[in-house]
Amino acid sequence: MMNLIGSVHGYNSLLFKSILNTINTSFNQTYVFAIDPNKLNKLQNIIIVALDNNTTFSPTEIQKPGNIALTSSLLSHYISKDKYDLSGAYVFTDNYNPVEYLTAKSIYFKDN
Repeated sequence: MMNLIGSVHGYNSLLFKSILNTINTSFNQTYVFAIDPNKLNKLQNIIIVALDNNTTFSPTEIQKPGNIALTSSLLSHYISKDKYDLSGAYVFTDNYNPVEYLTAKSIYFKDN
């Protein structure tokens, strides 16, 4: 589970997209939650949950006993995969990891 500040869409979304793209290279499943799912261009807290198994869950199945325990409050912030596009996102490696640059861009430029 990871919490980051970014946006799902727009100018400040490259950090989020690149982190998620990188996580997707190691984990079979990812789930994304945004504090304000109605304003995906806005800088906000984004929570990524990554699972390393082959079982897939719908957002409501995540709450079932034995699965990921998430509150209904968090589930109301779920962002489905069809609401974001990872094209153009980086995959961070030991040799290429411009996180500081992407973070600085988000700090110095207002969200759209």
